[in-house]
Amino acid sequence: MKSVSKLLPLTLLALAVCPNAHAAAYRLAFSKGENVEVFVDHADNQPWCTNPLALRFAFAGKPDNEAVARLLPKLGGLLVSQCPSAATVTWKSYNAQGQPAATGVAAKAEEWSSHVVVADVPAGPVAEVAAAPVSEPRPAPVPPVPAPAADPAPPPAAAPVPAMAADPVPPPAPAPIVAADPVPPPVPAPVAAVPQPPESAPVAQSPAPKTITPVSPAFAVSGWTPPSEADAIKAASFFFELKDQNGCLFRTTYKPDGDTRFVSAKSTGVSCGSDGYAAGEGGVVLLRADGVKLKEYEGSFHQGIPFNKQAPQLPIVGFDNQKNALMLLTSDPASGIHYLLRASYSWSGYWDTRSPALVALTENQELFRQLETIKTTVFTALGALDQIQPKTQNVSFIGVRDVPQGLLKNDRDSWFYEINISRNWNTKSWQFNPQNANNYLFRHEAQAAEEKRMADLQRQYEEQRKLEQAGYQAQTQLQQFAQLKSESSDANYIRSRLLSDVSYAPTSGGSYARLVAGGKAAYSQIVHIVGKTDERWETDYPYESQLNIVGHNLKPEKGWFLAKGEVTVDPVKRDSEDLPLTLVAVTYLQACTEDGCTDLRDPLKIMRMQLGDDNWTPDAARQVFKQAWPDRNIQGDVQ
Repeated sequence: MKSVSKLLPLTLLALAVCPNAHAAAYRLAFSKGENVEVFVDHADNQPWCTNPLALRFAFAGKPDNEAVARLLPKLGGLLVSQCPSAATVTWKSYNAQGQPAATGVAAKAEEWSSHVVVADVPAGPVAEVAAAPVSEPRPAPVPPVPAPAADPAPPPAAAPVPAMAADPVPPPAPAPIVAADPVPPPVPAPVAAVPQPPESAPVAQSPAPKTITPVSPAFAVSGWTPPSEADAIKAASFFFELKDQNGCLFRTTYKPDGDTRFVSAKSTGVSCGSDGYAAGEGGVVLLRADGVKLKEYEGSFHQGIPFNKQAPQLPIVGFDNQKNALMLLTSDPASGIHYLLRASYSWSGYWDTRSPALVALTENQELFRQLETIKTTVFTALGALDQIQPKTQNVSFIGVRDVPQGLLKNDRDSWFYEINISRNWNTKSWQFNPQNANNYLFRHEAQAAEEKRMADLQRQYEEQRKLEQAGYQAQTQLQQFAQLKSESSDANYIRSRLLSDVSYAPTSGGSYARLVAGGKAAYSQIVHIVGKTDERWETDYPYESQLNIVGHNLKPEKGWFLAKGEVTVDPVKRDSEDLPLTLVAVTYLQACTEDGCTDLRDPLKIMRMQLGDDNWTPDAARQVFKQAWPDRNIQGDVQ
C-alpha cells in the first residue's frame, strides 16, 4: 500500500478549504459509466489550470470513492495535455443533492493514486467528521473534538478519531499546522477545524497566461493526433519572421517585396516569451529602411502570431487550406473526441476568434444521431470555450470525421453536423435549436441509400438487357430450326446449308485460282477418310486431299465425317489428277453414323453443327427467351 506521508501538507489543506470558496468551475470530464461529472473549481476571472487543482466529483447517484480512484489516473492522462503544470490535486465528492461525501488527494508522482482523507457530513456549529464509505460497516459519528487527528491504533480503540482510508496515515497533528502549512490554498478559506473567528489563508498567485505546448494526447482520430505547437507552426509555409528592436520574433503573413534586410520591426506593449516569440497585447510596425511604414498590427500576439483580440491561450495544432488556425480546446479520450477552436484568418493578416468555429473531431458518427448525445457533444465544446472566452456571443459548431478532408479541405462529405449558436440576449445562456442544424450524417446516409437504389436499378437494367440479348438470339435460333424442319425433305438443300468449298470459274479462275496463288479459304465438307500418310489423313471423297488435324480433342479414323477448317493447296505435291494437292487444316470434325453422312439430314444435328453447340435444344432456347419475356410469344417457333 502506498504511503501518503509526502501528501500530508496537501491533505491538511484539503480539509481546511471550504468547498464553496470557488467562484467558478471548469467542466473537465464526464464519465457515463461512473455516472459522475468532474469539475475544476477555481477563482473567478482566473485560469482554471493551477497547481494544485481542486477537483469536484458531482455524482448523479451515490458517491463512490472507488469510482474516484478509477477515474483519477485517466484524468491525469487528460491533464498532460490540458494542464501540464498540475502536479497534485485535492478532490471532494458530492452526492446528487450537492452534499459533500468524501475528501482526498492525489499526486502525479504517485501516478494519480487516490488517497481518501476523510468523509464529510454537513457542518454544524463545530466541524464534524463522519466515517468514510467503505465496503465494511463503520462506527457511528463521534462527538466534536478540538481538531481532527489521525490515530494509527486499531479500530477498537476508544479514542474519538475520524475514520480514515485504508492507507497508512501520518501521526496526530494539532490544528495550527493548517495555518503554518507552506502550501497556500487556491482561494481564501476559513479554517473549519474548531469554532474560531474566520481567518483567511493567503491566496495563491495565479500564473501568468502562457502558451501551452502539451504532450500529444494518447489517442488518434482517423489517423490524426494533435502535433506539438512548434511542429504545427513549423509546417505552415506562409509565415514571414522578423525581429523587433528588442530581438523579439514576430510571425506575419505579409512578406515585403525586395530585400528583406532593409525591413525592421518596432513593437510596443508586447512581452517576449522564453522561446523568443512575442506574446500578449501590443502592436508592431514593419518599417522599411527609408522610413516607409509597410504593415502595422495592433491586438494580441500568440507565438508571435497576431490576433485582432486577446489571443486564446490554446496550443495551435494546424492550419487549414484557408490559413484558418486550428487550436486544441480540449480532448475527451473516453468519447474519442478532440475539440478544436478554429480561428478565422482575415485578409488584413489577423486571426479572429470573436465568432470562432468549434470543431468536434471524432470517428464516432453515432454521437450525431440522437439529440441527447448531440447536445452533450455541443455543450461540452461550449463549456470549454466559456473557460477561455466567456464573452463570446456567437459560434459555429461542426462535427467532422477527419482532418485532411473535413478540416484542411473543408469537405462536407467528411462532416457529421453543423449548427450556428448564439447567446440569449437576456440570460446570456447558449441557445441551441436543432431546427437550425444541418445533420450531414442523415444527409450522407440518405444520399448513400439513393446511390444504392440507383446502382440496383442500373444492375437490374444491365441484367435485363443481357437477358433480352440472349432472348433475341434464342428466338433467331428457333426460327432457323423451324425452317430446317420444314426443309428437311430436300437433301440437296440441307447439304448446301452444311457445306462450303472453293469454286472454279473458267474466265477468272474463281476462289480456286486464289488458292493456287497461295491464298486460303473456309472449308466445310463431308469427307471419306481412307488412311494416313506422313501424319496426315487422306481422303478420297469429295476429292483427293490430306487433312491436318489442328483442333483439340479430335481423333479421326477411317470413315465418313463432316470436316470444317481452312483449305490451301500444296505448291509442290500433286494429286492423282496432276492437280496441286488439297490440304485442309481441320478445326471441327464430326463422325457420321451412315455412309455419305445421310444421317446429317436431321434438322437438330444440322442446327447443332451450325451453332457449334452439340448440346443445343429447342426447349433450352425457349427457356432463355422466356427468361427475358415471360409473357411474350416466340415468333416463328414451331413446336
